[in-house]
Amino acid sequence: MANMLTTYQNTTAQVRMITDYISLIDPHDAVAIELLGGLDGARSKFSFTTANQTKVEWLTDELYPLSSSLATAMSTTTETTVAVASGQGVRFKAGDILQIDSEGMYVTSVAGDNLTVTRAFFGAAATHAASAAIAITGQARLSGADSASRAIPEITSDYNYTSIYHEEVSASGSDLSIDYYGLDNILEYKARMVIPHLTRLLEKNLYHSSRNAGSATTPRSAGFFDAFITASTTYNGINAAGPIAEAHLRDATKAAYMDGGSGPWLAFFHPNNMGNLVALYNSSSLLRIDRDETTMGMKLFKYSGPYGDIDFVLDRWAPTDKIYIIDPKHAGFITLRPWQREQLAHTGDAYSEQVIGEFSFAIRHPNTAHAVIYGLT
Repeated sequence: MANMLTTYQNTTAQVRMITDYISLIDPHDAVAIELLGGLDGARSKFSFTTANQTKVEWLTDELYPLSSSLATAMSTTTETTVAVASGQGVRFKAGDILQIDSEGMYVTSVAGDNLTVTRAFFGAAATHAASAAIAITGQARLSGADSASRAIPEITSDYNYTSIYHEEVSASGSDLSIDYYGLDNILEYKARMVIPHLTRLLEKNLYHSSRNAGSATTPRSAGFFDAFITASTTYNGINAAGPIAEAHLRDATKAAYMDGGSGPWLAFFHPNNMGNLVALYNSSSLLRIDRDETTMGMKLFKYSGPYGDIDFVLDRWAPTDKIYIIDPKHAGFITLRPWQREQLAHTGDAYSEQVIGEFSFAIRHPNTAHAVIYGLT
């Protein structure tokens, strides 16, 4: 029909069909912040005082050390002086039972870093190389012996600073006057958008940080995982030198357990490293299977090993070359200033606000209760 109108004509005057909702797909999750107790989770874990400062400090203590090492070799089976590592004689007292290699010894007196011992308290007398490990395995005090003391470990403190997170949003008078689909107020919408953006930066800071006191010309900044946990085999660092393997998880939990850690731990995985865990399924001895005939694929949630359990956390912001293994009882965020919107001075035909927050991070026993797997590829 020649006079028929179609939807392809007069389009200028047509009313648009448009959503009244604005969808956001950019990744903005902050799983580590949530699992560590939120933005102020450390305040209750660490029993901070009510005082608020830009520098936060926490106290730690430890029990008496139970080990040392030989400063010099014991080259005969009859010598009765044990020279321990420099400055570590204070760890011992008369009545301690020692074990070096398979030989037991009984400490009769201590003078500086030299212990006088009775040999072959258990096992056979033997020679021992320099740097051989010395373990205190018990006590056997003489009846009626005088009191003897050993050095009490000193209470120590650690610290961190706060970081300020900030963005400014603005809108013209015209922007604030016109109508928009999906929102009531453009300035309020922009301010709401900024908070997940800044939270995302705070989450990313967990893995890339520098602890600095700041100055008039240098910003103050909080340190996070990488500022406290040392990626070294001297501490609880496991050098993978390749893809993640079950042995790395086992060795990391063992290192933390041997230093007094108790777990359960959280392990923060980049998606690349989570994908590499598929290689662990090459050995059926590592599998625990609940069969489901309608679902294909596998999800990994936990490692359960002889030294404790690790819950796997997929975090898109985690580094690809490291997996931090954290005991959440000993780590968390501290809020000095929660997220807040503040109006700025009105300039011309523009209205501005700033969104600002200030946070820090606390972690106890960073190189004993926690661990890190590094050198991942």
